[in-house]
Amino acid sequence: SSCSSSSNRSNLGRFQGYLQAGPPQPLPWKCRFWRFSVGLRNFQAPYSLSQISGVEDDEDVAYLRCLLRTDILGRSAAPVTGVYLELEVLANSDCFSLAVVDFDDGGCSSLSFSPNTGAVICEKKICDDPRQVRGTYTQPLSSIPPEDRFHGSVGLFVQSGRLAFFRRQRKLGSDDKAGEEGAMAAEEDSSWETTGFVSDLGWTQCMRLTPCISFRGAGVYEVRTASLSSEPPIQPKDVKSGEGQEWLPLDWDAEEQENGDNSSGTVSA
Repeated sequence: SSCSSSSNRSNLGRFQGYLQAGPPQPLPWKCRFWRFSVGLRNFQAPYSLSQISGVEDDEDVAYLRCLLRTDILGRSAAPVTGVYLELEVLANSDCFSLAVVDFDDGGCSSLSFSPNTGAVICEKKICDDPRQVRGTYTQPLSSIPPEDRFHGSVGLFVQSGRLAFFRRQRKLGSDDKAGEEGAMAAEEDSSWETTGFVSDLGWTQCMRLTPCISFRGAGVYEVRTASLSSEPPIQPKDVKSGEGQEWLPLDWDAEEQENGDNSSGTVSA
């Protein structure tokens, strides 16, 4: 009918501009930058989002999508802008560690921080079969009571070839400790603590480092990316050898790991 033909012509005119537009136009740079900045906060697959709600396997590692460039962040000439990453832990079933690794760039080394023990561990895989790891550790911060699972915030800061870790513990009340797993505490947080610039980047020869969080045991967790910026909550100081910092040997092999000696939840290649 003439009425139907008129309606079809009207619809065709409505979409004609799209049909003649050709290939899709690229997004404006502000949209691309927004997508990029949001993506940096996400974890890699299988988690894929900026929050982890549970871990299915023991000794699992969640890698972030962002990469830290040692060739840029390793420059000592001032002024140098650093990179600060912060994760918030709302529920915790076991021990975990915050680490940076060079696996994505072909390396086999890691530097990790355990908020439970207050220790920083530097590890390097030296043999695949049998699996052997050689490392050292230092404890710039005090440990929390063994019965307490860490809740709060952890962070790392890289600037001018130096790396520092941070923690701020959330104080849990008796109701929170007795409540269900995953319940978020509402009590006041402690003050920020930092290891200081506890290490340089000499433990790796790679140009790209991947931040990650390593879980010792499976269970219910609530971990989210809270901040990715250029400023830490407090400014760390340089820590020099002999000024309260002592690196001790920490070596293990496959047999020790099977016996459960990897108590801090550290990560290795």
